[in-house]
Amino acid sequence: MSCTRHEPIDLAIARVARSTNRVITWRQLVELGVSRRAAAHRVRRGRLFRWHRGVYLLDPPERAERITLFTAAVAACGEGAFLSHRSAAELWGLTDRGGGEVHVTAVGRNPGAREGIRRHRAAAVDDRDVRTVRGILVSSAARM
Repeated sequence: MSCTRHEPIDLAIARVARSTNRVITWRQLVELGVSRRAAAHRVRRGRLFRWHRGVYLLDPPERAERITLFTAAVAACGEGAFLSHRSAAELWGLTDRGGGEVHVTAVGRNPGAREGIRRHRAAAVDDRDVRTVRGILVSSAARM
């Protein structure tokens, strides 16, 4: 996923973030060759917006779409986490826009406190109970 010699780094960041609902993680930035100093510079200049620890948005949070905030919340909770509860119902189109906290479930571990995220834990989840919708892992309608 690294940046090619001929692709400016900001274009590479935008390319990656477009594929993940305008969200990019610290790990993805490192894979592109972005240093901490370079990331901090982009945050100061308003080219990246730190939203959660290790998670950045391409747009200011107040202008970010709900799908972007969902993606960022799931990314902040780590591998195996998925959108759940009211937020999953919203993504599936089963309820109106909820606003407020984003509900995320992590399997078998505590993802740690994150502002704006309502965390849930599950000991185990069957693969049939998690789907991908618009690039986000989300509870199946049946699991909700």
